[in-house]
Amino acid sequence: MTYDNLLEFLGHHKRGKLRRHLKVEDETEDITLNGTIYDIKGDNKLKEFINNKNMDIVVLYYAHFEHHS
Repeated sequence: MTYDNLLEFLGHHKRGKLRRHLKVEDETEDITLNGTIYDIKGDNKLKEFINNKNMDIVVLYYAHFEHHS
């Protein structure tokens, strides 16, 4: 990452030119209750969950990436 790359990125953001990229483990979209924690897979399921006006939520994002040598 260089200073010029960062300026270019911020310029794209300001002009609304950034493309959204979502990487999921698989194509499964699901909401599973694990104790008191919901495990949400998939963008559509996330939107469905956070648009529920009957409860307050906190969303913690987690991404697991394997390191290959």
